Amino acid sequence: MKKKLIALLLATATIVSACGAEAKESDEEDVETIDEDESSKSDEAEEDDEDDDDEGDGNGLFGLGDGAATTDTNEPAAAETQTVSEVQAVSDEQPTTVTYIDDASVTVEQSDVNANLWVITNTSTTTYHIQPKESSNGDMIVDSSFAPGEVLYYFAASDDGEITKDSFLFSTDDAYEMGSEFDTQCAVVTVSFDDSKCNDYGDTTMYALDDVLEAFKEKMIYEDVESRQYDARVVYFRLYDADGNVIYEPASADEFSEWMGMYCAFLVEGIYWDPSVITNWDHAEFYVKTQY
Repeated sequence: MKKKLIALLLATATIVSACGAEAKESDEEDVETIDEDESSKSDEAEEDDEDDDDEGDGNGLFGLGDGAATTDTNEPAAAETQTVSEVQAVSDEQPTTVTYIDDASVTVEQSDVNANLWVITNTSTTTYHIQPKESSNGDMIVDSSFAPGEVLYYFAASDDGEITKDSFLFSTDDAYEMGSEFDTQCAVVTVSFDDSKCNDYGDTTMYALDDVLEAFKEKMIYEDVESRQYDARVVYFRLYDADGNVIYEPASADEFSEWMGMYCAFLVEGIYWDPSVITNWDHAEFYVKTQY
C-alpha cells in the first residue's frame, strides 16, 4: 500500500514538473513572439512616418507641420526672387549710362522782350532730355520730354552771361513721353487786372494768380492736370497799361527773386511786389512753367 502511494506521488510530481516545464517554454515563446511582433510594428510605424513626411513635404496634404514649415521657408525665397526681378526691371528702364548728343537740333535765342529772357526751341523730330551743364545755374530748365516744336523759357540772372546750346546737355536715352511726370511745360498767359485779387501786406502787395493758373491749366497736356497745377510757377512777367505800353517787368532773375524768393512765384498763391507797381496795370503777360 505504501509502495503504491509512493509511486502515485512520484507520478504526480513528474506530471506537475512536466507541466511546469511546458508552461515555462510557452511563456518564453510568447515573450519572443511578442518581441518580434512589437519590433515589426515599430519598424512599420517608422516606415509609415517616413512616408507621411515625404508626402507632407511633397504636396502639403500630410505632415502639415513639416509641410507648412517647408512652404514658409520657400515663400520668402520666392518673394526675394520676385523683388530682385522687379528691381532689375526698374533698373532696365533707367539707363545707367547716358549718351549725350553734341549736335542736337535745338536753338537758343535771346528774346526780343527782355535781354535776360531766353527762348529754347526743339527744331528736330526727336524728343530730348534737356538739362543744364552746370547744376549751379539756379532755375535752369530741365525737361525730360522736350518734344519736337516745343518751346521752353529761361529767365537768366544778370551774371549768367550768354545762354547758348552749349549751356545744356541733350540725350535721348532718358527721354520720356509728353505729359509724363517729368515733363516740363511752358506757356505764355495773358490776364486782365482785377482789383479784388490784391491783398496788402504792409510794404508788399500780393496779387492772386488764380486767373493765370486757370488759363495755364487749359494749355497743360498732363493726364492729371489737377495734381500738376501745384508745380506751376511764374518764370517772367510784363505789366501793360491800357495802351499796351510796358509799365513794369523785372530786369533779371535777380530782381525777380528779391521779391519772390528764389526761382519764381507759385500760381496757387500769387506774385508779391511793390504796391505802386502791382496795383497799377491794365493787363499782363505771365510766362509760366511746371517745375518738372
